[in-house]
This record gives sequence, structure tokens and C-alpha cells, in this order.
Amino acid sequence: MLMNHRYDILAWNHEMTRLLLDFDTLPPSQRNSTWLCLIHPEIREFHVDRERLMREGITPPAGGDLPCRGR
Repeated sequence: MLMNHRYDILAWNHEMTRLLLDFDTLPPSQRNSTWLCLIHPEIREFHVDRERLMREGITPPAGGDLPCRGR
């Protein structure tokens, strides 16, 4: 899976669709790994320690952008 600096999912292969979900079924505005971890029911359950992931994944680096800003 290829992501940009905002964690937008730009490209994926067949194996990723089998492991997670078929990203072609999502509108481009929802192809963001942070958004998926927060909202999508299948992906939410995929993470064992989702709370920790959200704490560490959403906190922007100093001077950085939030991954889903502008959506």
C-alpha cells in the first residue's frame, strides 16, 4: 500500500484488498488510513490497541498537519 504524508491511500495491491478491504469501493475522500481506523467498522476492529494507535497516530509532529485536515 502506498500512502502520502497525510496517510491518504494512493495505491494498493490485490493482497491488501484481501487483508483489509477493497479500497475501490470507497470514495477517494475516505481512502485515508487514519479516517479508516477511526470510522470504518471492519478496520476499527483490525487493530488490537486502537486507542494507542489513535493517540500516537493523530498527534501531529511539531509544525505538522493532521492527516485528515481539509476533508
